[in-house]
Amino acid sequence: DPRPKEPSSSASVSAKPTAVAPTMPAQAREDSPSGAATFVGYFVATFNYAAQTRDARPMLQIAANCKPCRQYADDFKQLKGDGRLAAESVWSLRDVSVGVNRNPIQVDAKVEVLNENTTHPSALTFELNRGSPFEVRDIRFQDQ
Repeated sequence: DPRPKEPSSSASVSAKPTAVAPTMPAQAREDSPSGAATFVGYFVATFNYAAQTRDARPMLQIAANCKPCRQYADDFKQLKGDGRLAAESVWSLRDVSVGVNRNPIQVDAKVEVLNENTTHPSALTFELNRGSPFEVRDIRFQDQ
């Protein structure tokens, strides 16, 4: 039996994969509470992508009128590639719930926030427009 070929020394075994912009799930387009919750999950994916790549365009396409989102985008653009970019998700969603109000739609979530290689829990409220296609209008930290 032939022996498996070893990778040549020119092959980069430890090359970091290139981050790919997230794709919006079909459910995030549904005008329903589960659609709104899925949309917030997609927004957080674009937020994390921006933190990892400095490319905030996908995030701003769905949050152009959100002042905190524009500020985060500006902050991400300032980051340098020398270890200052996030290597993993900065925000991880937990316990997402959609309020009954439809104008605006409020989605509350517990979020694990990565900061200086440690995580801490936060509670956020994502304010969306009244129906699909959704857009993030505001993000507020809830009083703990």
